[in-house]
Amino acid sequence: MLKLLKQVKVVKHVQKTSGENKAVVIQEVESSGTAQLIDIQHTAAVKAGDRVTAIGSSHTSLAYLALPGVSVFDAAMASEKVQQAVGNIRLQLERPLEQAPPETANIFDNEYVQDGYTSIKVVMRRQFTLTLRSKSFLYARMIQVPTTSDRADMDLRKSLAFLAAMTLSLNSISQIPVQLDERTVFEKQYSARFFRPYAYLLACTLSQIPLTLVEMVIYTPLVYFLTGLTLANNGAHYITYAIAAFLCANTFAMFTRFAASLCHTKESASGISGLCITFFLLFSGFLIAKNKVPDWWIWVYYISPLQWAITALICNEFLSDTYSQPCNNSITYCRGRSDMNIGQAYLAIYDFPTTTLRGYWVPVLVLFFYYWVLSCCCFWTVANVRHEEVKLPSIARLLRNQTAISKPLEGKTKFRFSRIFKSVQNANNDVGIKFEPAMLSFHQIVYEIKIPGIKDPRVLLSNVSGFSKPGTMTALMGSSGAGKTTLLDVLAGRKTTGRILGDILANGYPKEQETFARITGYVEQNDIHTPFITVRESFQFSGSLRLPRGTSAGARQKFIEEVLKLLELNEIEDKIVGAIGDGGLSVEEAKRLTIGVELVANPSILFLDEPTSGLDSRAAQVVMRSITNIVESGRSVICTIHQPSRRLFFCFSHLMLLKRGGEIAYFGPIGEQARDLLEYFHSRPGVSECSADQNPASYMLEIIGAGIGHTAERDFARDYQQSSLAQQYRIFIKNLKELETYKFGRGKFGLEPIIKGYGATYWQLCKIVTVRQFRTYWRNISYSFGRMMLMIVLGLILGTTYYQIKYDNIAGMSSRMGLIYIGVIMVGLTNANNVIPQVNAERVVYYRERASNMYPVLFYSMSWTLAEIPYLCISSLLFCSICFSLGGVATDSAKISFEFWIILCEYTACITFFGIFLAMMTPNAQVATLIIPVVVNIWNMTSGFMIPKKKIPSFWMWLYWINPTQFTLNSLAAIAFHCDLDNPPCDTCTLLPTSCPECPCVRVQDQDNMLAWYIMKDSMSLDYTKRYENMGVLLMFNLFFMIASVFALKCMKFDRR
Repeated sequence: MLKLLKQVKVVKHVQKTSGENKAVVIQEVESSGTAQLIDIQHTAAVKAGDRVTAIGSSHTSLAYLALPGVSVFDAAMASEKVQQAVGNIRLQLERPLEQAPPETANIFDNEYVQDGYTSIKVVMRRQFTLTLRSKSFLYARMIQVPTTSDRADMDLRKSLAFLAAMTLSLNSISQIPVQLDERTVFEKQYSARFFRPYAYLLACTLSQIPLTLVEMVIYTPLVYFLTGLTLANNGAHYITYAIAAFLCANTFAMFTRFAASLCHTKESASGISGLCITFFLLFSGFLIAKNKVPDWWIWVYYISPLQWAITALICNEFLSDTYSQPCNNSITYCRGRSDMNIGQAYLAIYDFPTTTLRGYWVPVLVLFFYYWVLSCCCFWTVANVRHEEVKLPSIARLLRNQTAISKPLEGKTKFRFSRIFKSVQNANNDVGIKFEPAMLSFHQIVYEIKIPGIKDPRVLLSNVSGFSKPGTMTALMGSSGAGKTTLLDVLAGRKTTGRILGDILANGYPKEQETFARITGYVEQNDIHTPFITVRESFQFSGSLRLPRGTSAGARQKFIEEVLKLLELNEIEDKIVGAIGDGGLSVEEAKRLTIGVELVANPSILFLDEPTSGLDSRAAQVVMRSITNIVESGRSVICTIHQPSRRLFFCFSHLMLLKRGGEIAYFGPIGEQARDLLEYFHSRPGVSECSADQNPASYMLEIIGAGIGHTAERDFARDYQQSSLAQQYRIFIKNLKELETYKFGRGKFGLEPIIKGYGATYWQLCKIVTVRQFRTYWRNISYSFGRMMLMIVLGLILGTTYYQIKYDNIAGMSSRMGLIYIGVIMVGLTNANNVIPQVNAERVVYYRERASNMYPVLFYSMSWTLAEIPYLCISSLLFCSICFSLGGVATDSAKISFEFWIILCEYTACITFFGIFLAMMTPNAQVATLIIPVVVNIWNMTSGFMIPKKKIPSFWMWLYWINPTQFTLNSLAAIAFHCDLDNPPCDTCTLLPTSCPECPCVRVQDQDNMLAWYIMKDSMSLDYTKRYENMGVLLMFNLFFMIASVFALKCMKFDRR
């Protein structure tokens, strides 16, 4: 619809072809004429030939020219109506679709608009931009580099190759959350055929290669040169080392991308990737020698890409000229291998290849082949596997078709808030809960924020003054960016940044946030709730924590029942919240739940941020009816709302209209049928009047210049400052301000809010928060019970791989220790990686509840750790019972098995609590999952397993003593290899093999029949007597991470607003 001034010169009557209706078209538009947009966007300027379909003036409805049953204007009548119109006229025009130019005529005949090359170029440019702008992700990627020191022992160099390959493979898992987040955007854009799947995958792959190259530039020189690896052949082995490392990193990056493209959720992708990489690590030739792998698992050894990567790195070192000295019998591992050099003999112990072709070049080619195969698999899955967006927690998916336990109302009784809530004047403890009506006033509010690079702050609110009386509902309206939500946040005390000037008073007393939070409720625009509890449980949680301490349990339950009925939620009170709009609550039900959670706190003042946003007309009416009932109870309600319907707009009693820049264009009563509001604006000179069929809300937004295509007809902020209406309310506000000086007494409008602290005792707070967390864990099936299944599967894999493995030679001892190491690392790392997304997803709920002062941060943080403990104990017990019993480790007695499980359980809890700490310390799950491998790698290097304690340089020794992995591995290894040398027949044993021939302890055949316990005790500095002491140290680590989580959650604020 276009609004034209009278410069439309001629409207003529055109006879079209035979059989067609006559039409009235524009013949000419004078150059001085103007056309302005009213309600819809136009595609081109008005021009001659446009067909007129309706005519009207500013004060009349449109008269349509060509509708069936309507008399048709002829040209003379239409032209006369235009020429005689007073002021502006309105013409509804249409224009035949123009012929498309030749270059775009066939644009919709093809599936994709762009050709393949252009599509790849555009998507690649976007992916590089996204990669470079993710600063936290880049910084975290760059610190994923282990640091070590000068090494001379051959076992250490073999360990270093394993550590390098493991680091590169585990780091790739941290990219899964990012890839799955990107997939949501890809699915949407691919469904609209923005680009071809191969263009997207190629862009994603190529954009990560520079990052991998940078990582290699940082990583390989530090590892290679600082650790003293071979420099033979003028450093050529460093080039081959870097090539193998680069292929390993890219192969596993492509593997995790393939897993992410194949799996539906982050949990499944991380779990499958972690399980596969565990397989690959296990059969890499380091944790268990090739000649110790059972026949039923040997095929995994050959398909493991990590095996090929580690083989290439190890053989690159030991097949160099550095180890070309001939073997002699003085070297234990050279005995029987006189035809080999020392490097080849060492490789033969663990069944590694002894030729350069088989040891290096074949593995490199296999890695390249793996990369190519995985790339093809990714291309296929990205192009053919479509994922329905899964937002639901598992329990909500199981209950998708649930029928909520229904408790229907008896009859169709209409519940009114005035019956539910009793004010202080007529409250009765038997039928209601007391509340104090509160007058909110605010005076000359200025809010400004600093913009980086700009000297002067940006003012978002400029001298805003107003009030909200009990029993009224004030609407905050204005164009986008006018400061509606900003003002609401300032009044409610939710702003965490910027500077606020001016006064905010409650009943004439200066606002103190600690007491103000107890009498207010804030309904956020986004419906943020814990998805694993029911509607009733959400109400009970909020009511139990926020109602006054003197409230009896019966009164509280009755109060909650009435709120459920008021908001028409009683029929779904036992329904799981779930994922809103996707199998859980509907958007409208979730909005009513959000209101109810605040309402059960019995607030005197209720703030609502666009409560009808995203709702259809019926749902909006239900929500507004509930809010209207709240107002009738005598509460003050302030609500932002964006372009409400006519019916919804008339629900408000007062309006504060803001223009761009945060200035008041109107503040005052709306009046019946918006009479007061319209009278004010109609009284402004040059302002067009609101037609009878026009929505007053849309009308006032248009005239102040809100929205696209509208310009303000006057400076309404200046008009308001000079109007008698403003003067009237300024006098009222001035009286409120004078209350601060005690001139009129500070009790005139109500009592001073004095209740501070929390609504329940500390014991009740702790119990309620912890019970909710336990309930969440119990219902989060995919997380809590999924990891138990993972522990069972992992235990079976490791147990059958190391089934009753003997350790009577070096390879056997290394394999037995490898079982303990891989079991400890994978159990701890899996739990840590899985808990991070859970904590991160619930953190937004915590921010909302913290702003309402519902409980201390200590209890929330502690609830996570307490809820984890039962599942950690059970999952670690399942793993120990399966894995180590099959492997024959720590099975001599129930006492030994119990000690072994306790230590493993403590370590698992320690790493899990460390994951919780990182989730609370970092801005998002992606950064936390990137940091986890870095810290775990440092702990692994300094744990005494890969680098013995005696070989750790003194300036890194402090890492050994603050390392929970060291205390765990030392204790578990001491239990697994211990031999009682204090009692006969082993009390006479010494380092000499023949000192105690009757001792049944295991002897190592290829080490002159020395006791395995002596060898392990010496190489790893084990002390069996310190296992209880180590249990206490691990307990202290757990307590430390629990306390650190509290401080992280308290000090690190990522909810800036």
